[in-house]
Amino acid sequence: MGPRQAGGANGYGTVFKITPEGTLTTLHSFDGTDGFGPTAGLVEATNGNFYGTTAGDPLGFCSDISCGTVFKITASGTLTTLHSFNGTDGSTPMGGLLQATNGVFYGTTSNGGANNEGTVFSYSEGLGPFVATLPTSGSVGANVVIIGNGLTGTTGVSFHGVAAAFQVISSTEITATVPAGATTGTVQVTKPHSTLQSNVAFQVTPQITFQPLSGPAGTEVTISGVGLSQTTAVSIAGVNATSFTVVSDKQVTATVITGAPATGPIAIVTPSGTMASATNFTVSAATWTLKNSSPITEYSPARFHSCPAMNVTAGDLLLSYNLVYYNGSTSGPPTLTNSDTQGNTWTVIQTVTIPRFQATILQIQYARAKSSGSDTIMVSVPSTVENLGNGCEEWSGGATSGLILDVSAGAQSSTIEYYCQRVGSDYRFQ
Repeated sequence: MGPRQAGGANGYGTVFKITPEGTLTTLHSFDGTDGFGPTAGLVEATNGNFYGTTAGDPLGFCSDISCGTVFKITASGTLTTLHSFNGTDGSTPMGGLLQATNGVFYGTTSNGGANNEGTVFSYSEGLGPFVATLPTSGSVGANVVIIGNGLTGTTGVSFHGVAAAFQVISSTEITATVPAGATTGTVQVTKPHSTLQSNVAFQVTPQITFQPLSGPAGTEVTISGVGLSQTTAVSIAGVNATSFTVVSDKQVTATVITGAPATGPIAIVTPSGTMASATNFTVSAATWTLKNSSPITEYSPARFHSCPAMNVTAGDLLLSYNLVYYNGSTSGPPTLTNSDTQGNTWTVIQTVTIPRFQATILQIQYARAKSSGSDTIMVSVPSTVENLGNGCEEWSGGATSGLILDVSAGAQSSTIEYYCQRVGSDYRFQ
């Protein structure tokens, strides 16, 4: 939020606000009766309102409102003239105001006063005293200077409600250490008969390390540090983690989500900003782990065939290797349909004719287990064929998209190799 010296609806200047995206809104247009020519910025006071000055006549001519004013304006744009300079108390205030820790505003004028060379003035709106921190941000363990008035006799200092070690240096200065467990918020100074608060929130910045240093999608990463209880989001190698848990102020766990392999820092988002790790996490290619398997067995003749029941885990990859010999039993290759007792959705990966075996089809279909527990996978054809069978596998890990059986990722089908070796063929399906 800020003023503009000229322009606006009446040509006397405006007060405006602008968003980080660049959207500007005029809150007030001066009309000459409430001042004109604001030249300095605004100061946000402890009551949430904004305070500023208008300079009046730029040549220093002083008559009534042209001598300059002190005003306040709310965030919604309601302006109140607090003081009109008359020359004897100064005129043409070209600078802005500042609010001291006693709650009083201070400023200067360029002209007027006893010698017509300008003045230094104070203006009280009746706002109470407060404290300020130097700096206004820091991590746990950082030393912070707290300034104010009447600080002698202070009995306690806290950062957003967490008690801190402190030392009273003088009536206007205290030093304190940001305590473990502190989060972004106001600093409080407790005195025997009153409590002072900082005029702006102290931003507690986290410090982080993590383990492991790499892993595929689904890996749980433990992030360690301080100031982590205020975590609102986590990103790993530039990808937002959809699942994370704030374990304590010193630990957060997050799960690497599916995405293209990448390398980058782990970042923690808090109200005080984003803190990235000094080292990178590498998202590695996913690998498959075979958990259950059964070789292809056949019934002759048949329309249905099932693998032995498997105890599967929700989300795992289920594969059915379907084999059909239809010579003379149908006019062409039959349609193979997979189903299971969980009611999962099955999709064909590939269908091939096995070399050296006439009218023999080998097909792979896959599904994702929708729940954990027992599951029986069955293959069926529209009418009875001479031979029908299937073998089944359950795989965990790996990618959720792309190639289902990726040999480079460690997934190789023992079921298919078993059958092909059994029938004396050197064929390998992959």
